Amino acid sequence: MKRLLIIIAIVFSAIVSAETAHTTKKIYIVLSSGDAIYYNIAESLENTLSDSLSVPYNIDIVTLESGNIKAIKPTDLLVPVGAKAVEQIYRYQASNTIIYSFVEQELIRKLNPTKFSNTWAAVTVNQPIERLIKVADKLVKTAYKNNIVIIVSTNNRKLVDKINAINSLQNGQIDIVTTRANDVVNKRVEKSLFNAAALISTDEEAIWSGSNAKWLLRQAYNYQVPVVGNSKRFLKAGALISVYSSMEKISHATVNLIKQWTETGGLVDTGIHYVPSTIDINKSIAHALHYNIKELNAIKVQE
Repeated sequence: MKRLLIIIAIVFSAIVSAETAHTTKKIYIVLSSGDAIYYNIAESLENTLSDSLSVPYNIDIVTLESGNIKAIKPTDLLVPVGAKAVEQIYRYQASNTIIYSFVEQELIRKLNPTKFSNTWAAVTVNQPIERLIKVADKLVKTAYKNNIVIIVSTNNRKLVDKINAINSLQNGQIDIVTTRANDVVNKRVEKSLFNAAALISTDEEAIWSGSNAKWLLRQAYNYQVPVVGNSKRFLKAGALISVYSSMEKISHATVNLIKQWTETGGLVDTGIHYVPSTIDINKSIAHALHYNIKELNAIKVQE
């Protein structure tokens, strides 16, 4: 009996020690601001984690202005949400594991967290250009109008290299239109739209924002060329299809990485992560450009 009590005491002590080890580590979800959208994201992450973690962890939701951020310990996990939080936590650069979330891939590449640490991952809001091209390829109707047009700044060699690395397509061919800083973008691309099957928007803000984006969408419509948007905002603006990362899928990918940290004490899957794509159709544009909506809804992206 005495031996049994000793064994029970040892087991109980081990359990308590394991739980204490977990509860001494904290998960800090750091928000870029106090805006409702960030709190909605944080609450979604917290609720999903609370339901799925086998051992409870202390989860603290803080903003950059919060005094709690000063209490961070080197063993804590940091999950900055949004660009401002990402930049601030990047500067923090202690020995913490960091999961950057809801962030543009270009910001991560600019910051280059690997300079300081390999214990990081980033869940981006971007879609790889390869996915957009595969969707555009499915829109090609004829051999005459089979060009898939992508506008690229002359200094964006990374994007050009990614496009050139893509193997031959099933239906169309890629037409890269380069543009300089002082070019009028819609005039630069006009000639290519005569034989275009689709126009793809990219992450280049200088090309696909403000009045440039507005004119490009209008011009493509006038030439009866569908636009494949890389963000949901393009759907309302006149794109035929948007291929984007939904909030739910970004949150899900972030939670999976956090669970990986809680279960292993580190990150196995480091670096930049793209989430599975969501595809939406603009039915009004589909009717206007004579596309079959059932066929468009059947389009799937190979992730």
